[in-house]
Amino acid sequence: ALSASDYVRPEVVETGEGEGALVEIEDGRHPLLDAAAADSARPVVPNAARLGSRGVSALVVSGPNMGGKTVYIKQCALLCLMAHLGCFVPARSFRCSVLDGIYVRMGAQDALPAGLSTFQVELGEASQILAAATCRSLVILDELGRGTSTADGLAIAMATLKHLLAWPQGGQQAEQGLPCPLVFFVTHYHEVLAEVGRANGEKVRCVFMDHLVDPAEGSRVTYLYKAREGTCGSSFGFSVALKAGLPLKIVERAKQLSSTQGEGEATRPE
Repeated sequence: ALSASDYVRPEVVETGEGEGALVEIEDGRHPLLDAAAADSARPVVPNAARLGSRGVSALVVSGPNMGGKTVYIKQCALLCLMAHLGCFVPARSFRCSVLDGIYVRMGAQDALPAGLSTFQVELGEASQILAAATCRSLVILDELGRGTSTADGLAIAMATLKHLLAWPQGGQQAEQGLPCPLVFFVTHYHEVLAEVGRANGEKVRCVFMDHLVDPAEGSRVTYLYKAREGTCGSSFGFSVALKAGLPLKIVERAKQLSSTQGEGEATRPE
């Protein structure tokens, strides 16, 4: 069972004018998974996150399907919310500034009575976030750009990330001399990871959910659920297809069709 020692008192601080937001989590755990795993033999894998102020503004998260990306970013958002509610949080240590908002674009749903597709709902929510977020906000964007062609989705995802970070073209935040919002940006678009690698600087860092791949059988993946610095060049969709019971013949044919795509393996910094 959980004990008081498993939770810590969060430190919520005021940052200086123009300094923007700050989130520092050491060995944080998702509170719901933590409670569910309290009496099991499989404890929740803890993860860290460090964003702001005037340092790294965004974490671009990649990794295998089912690797824990969404749990990781939900965990960070939930711990921030718990801290602002005055709750103890499941972590070794937790420190954040006072946030003016936690904005989340996640999941997929349509709005048929309003005549809106899932893609339009997704972009509508993203648009509201871009209009509302400030330098003291936490923004969560999970796989932005799904539901349309790969080229269009990739372009929208890339442009949105660049806008949030006020990359070279600048933007309202940059013109005012203010830092960017804190951003967790989950993507399966490997081109976004390549662009981040080229234009990284001090503002963006890539992390991926660690895993092991059976060298004799590339579709067999062991999930470690640990966020590591670096990128993951493959989403390992075939592994999920097999777990979901898709006929082996179809999976093997899909592998043949994708053999020219050139997906790579996870890369870690030196």
